[in-house]
Amino acid sequence: MELKNIHVSKIFLLETGFEELQQGNLSGIIHRTLLSKLDLNSLKPTFNFKGNRINDLHVKSLDAIELRDFPIRRFSNSLYIWYKTVYPSEDNSLIFQSPRPRALIFKGNLNDYLFGNINEAYFVSDYIEGENLLKQLDDNKKNNRAEDYEHIFNRLRSYLSTLLDEHIIHLDFAPRDIIIHGEYKVPVLVDTEHVYIDDISVNTKTRQDVVEMQKNQFLEDYSLFFSKKELEKIMQYVFPRVNPYAKTPDNNKSSSLAYK
Repeated sequence: MELKNIHVSKIFLLETGFEELQQGNLSGIIHRTLLSKLDLNSLKPTFNFKGNRINDLHVKSLDAIELRDFPIRRFSNSLYIWYKTVYPSEDNSLIFQSPRPRALIFKGNLNDYLFGNINEAYFVSDYIEGENLLKQLDDNKKNNRAEDYEHIFNRLRSYLSTLLDEHIIHLDFAPRDIIIHGEYKVPVLVDTEHVYIDDISVNTKTRQDVVEMQKNQFLEDYSLFFSKKELEKIMQYVFPRVNPYAKTPDNNKSSSLAYK
């Protein structure tokens, strides 16, 4: 099944503070506030999962697979999702969150990118303080209880529901990609590149297949840390059994995502 990418227009990028980068042998897309904050000459490949922190920024080197997989589109996915899902809750914390994308920088020019000759690139976003959910789960192995993480998975359900209202189905929310941030313990999804974009040309069967793919990926990612019984509880938090494409009032967004 071919998964679609979001296409963010140049007008959208300009309206949200981005501009094209052409500086020496560097090219890309960068938020104008970064031009004075980030020393572009300091960027070095690090090819590790966590990336590097530079002041209040997170800088990740793209690996070979990511470089082949249309990094500009992946950046666009994250930027589009950030603007579509950041909204406050009643206690002024964020229901669920993703880091704000700030730049995609690669060595070479546009022609190098178009012809696949880029071998060094960086995805820059806001740095998020907090503990990785993977560490919390891994510390307890399969002694984890669903109730202890209910607040995280209920917020994840609200987040996925908000995306669904925008015809976006997120396909990667593994524990390694979730940071527990701040006094409200807000879950922050740090990887928002892997998504399916719905549109009117997609039939209902395809939509159901993608939602099933989403559910199966969740089971694969979390079965390592929960018993079967506890995992069944979590699936009820995240995927309640209602029509996954029914619109719901804005004050009840958390009930709109599910599977049949």
